[in-house]
Amino acid sequence: MNMVSGYRDYYPLDYLTKEMTRPTTPDAVISEYAKQPLDFEPGARWSYSNTNYLILGRIVEKVSGKSYEDFLQERILRPLGMILITGWQLRLEQLHRKKRSKIRLER
Repeated sequence: MNMVSGYRDYYPLDYLTKEMTRPTTPDAVISEYAKQPLDFEPGARWSYSNTNYLILGRIVEKVSGKSYEDFLQERILRPLGMILITGWQLRLEQLHRKKRSKIRLER
C-alpha cells in the first residue's frame, strides 16, 4: 500500500474527537468517507490514511469470504508459525479461565 489514494484519514492520530468514541462499523466509515471529496487527486502525492487500511481489509473480506482476522491467520500468520491474539481475545480467554475456576471451586 503506497498511500496515494487521496482518501481523507478517518482516524487522525494526533487527537481524538467525540465522534471517534462512538461505536461504528467498517462499512459505515467507508460509506461516510467515500462521499467526501478526496484530499488530492489519486496518485498526485503521498499522505498516510487509516481509511486505506479499512478499505483494504473490507476488500480482503469480500474477496476471500472470510473475516480479515481469519484470513490473516490462515494465509499469513499460521504458515509463518505466528499466533495472533488480540487484546479482546486475550480478555475473553481470561474471563473463561475465571469462570472455569469459579465452577471448580463451587463443586
